[in-house]
Order: sequence, then C-alpha cells, then structure tokens
Amino acid sequence: MSMKNSAPCKKNLTVDIKLWFSDIDQHWHGTVLGYEDATHLHSIKATTVKEVCRILEGKIASMMQEEAHEVQRN
Repeated sequence: MSMKNSAPCKKNLTVDIKLWFSDIDQHWHGTVLGYEDATHLHSIKATTVKEVCRILEGKIASMMQEEAHEVQRN
C-alpha cells in the first residue's frame, strides 16, 4: 500500500480490516473499522481482490486525513 498520500495523524490510529469471498454472490467483501472513536466503519464489495485493496487504500487514506484534521484542530 502506498504511503505517499498518507497524512500525518495520531500515532495510535488503528484499523481492523476483514476480507472474505462469498460463494453466494461471487464477490469479495471487506470491512474497515477505525478504532479512534469507533465511528469509522466502511463496507466494501468488489469482484476482485485487487479492486477491494484499491478501495481499502482509499478508505484508510481518508480516515488518516480526517485524523490529521482533528490533530491540527486541537
């Protein structure tokens, strides 16, 4: 995962990522949960692992950006 778009954030930003493949709908599914305040929960659905990872990268970068704004405000 690329770090060049990552914004400075709290050092304790933690995310839980879960990925799985569903035989029922033949799609990859994923969830991302941010532990800073547990309000960041994103669900992902895609046809390939590569696509899921690309979406995950964007979601995590967005979470880091939000955290950076919080740090700058305080």
